[in-house]
Amino acid sequence: MPQSNTWIDANIYTLWLQLGIFITCTSIMMLFVSIYFTLKQRHNLIRKMNNPFPSSNNLQFH
Repeated sequence: MPQSNTWIDANIYTLWLQLGIFITCTSIMMLFVSIYFTLKQRHNLIRKMNNPFPSSNNLQFH
């Protein structure tokens, strides 16, 4: 009887662990995607504004 109880506890624990890892990975990916799009938009803005140092910006963003 105690073996089955610990088995159920372990299953619930691994389930919550997998769920937490999944949520963490998803949020980190969303964060990276938002940062990437912000940098891309900023790069387009800088290119439209005709800034005096285009070569340094190309080095930064490629």
